[in-house]
Amino acid sequence: MADLKDISKLVLSKCPGPVSFLIRDALAKAYVEFCKKSKYLSESEDIADVKKGVVVALTIPADHYLLETSTVISNNTPLKPGTDYTQNKPGELIFKSDHSKISVKFSYCPSAIFDGKTANDDIVNRWGNDIAFGAAAELRAMPGKTWSEPSLYELYRRNFTEAYRDARRAREEQFDNFQNYTRKHNFF
Repeated sequence: MADLKDISKLVLSKCPGPVSFLIRDALAKAYVEFCKKSKYLSESEDIADVKKGVVVALTIPADHYLLETSTVISNNTPLKPGTDYTQNKPGELIFKSDHSKISVKFSYCPSAIFDGKTANDDIVNRWGNDIAFGAAAELRAMPGKTWSEPSLYELYRRNFTEAYRDARRAREEQFDNFQNYTRKHNFF
């Protein structure tokens, strides 16, 4: 697990002036938004011998919550929510029939009490600079501060948005066999 404090220098290079606690809060908020919009923190869990009416709990890390259950598959057949299973609480599934093996793909996100000390290593290593853009954008949007600058907010926010879209694309391609590469266009 990585500590977001390690990338605070990247935020300072984009937005000099704020004190360290504002930077930590902005980084934590940007990281949570990155995880929520990219759905990068996703897992596939196989559950054997599922009985009708028994609560099946998904394994979600501490201080995280279930964002969405994307697919539930039994014997290569997708199961439908409401028809084949219900979800009374986030992270708990109740099936309406017996199954020998279930495969569940789900994504999760850090909770509101995320402190920034247990960030995902892969996200911080691959998109740490972009998360710093998100934190700097939030700091640049603060009104009445010496470091406020709306024009840089727009630029930093655009970079941050592009990064979480890229992360979402990368995560979806990990779970899918189909490859649809994005093409770069040169217009000049």
